[in-house]
Amino acid sequence: MLIHNAYSNQRELSLQETLTVKLAATTPFSWDEPIEVTKLRSKAAVARQVASEIPGAIIDSSIFEYLKQVKE
Repeated sequence: MLIHNAYSNQRELSLQETLTVKLAATTPFSWDEPIEVTKLRSKAAVARQVASEIPGAIIDSSIFEYLKQVKE
């Protein structure tokens, strides 16, 4: 499933969010990962589904950056 015409809301990411995005994008799923990483991955799955169904969807910048880094 591809994201078609999804856009970021251009919100500036904090250092904590940037590190969470990097961690989630570079490490495989684990049952003992930090809760922030798990939340980001679940929000990204929902945003990916919405963006694939609604052209021009605007998603949060942390989720957008995560999806961009994992190439989904």
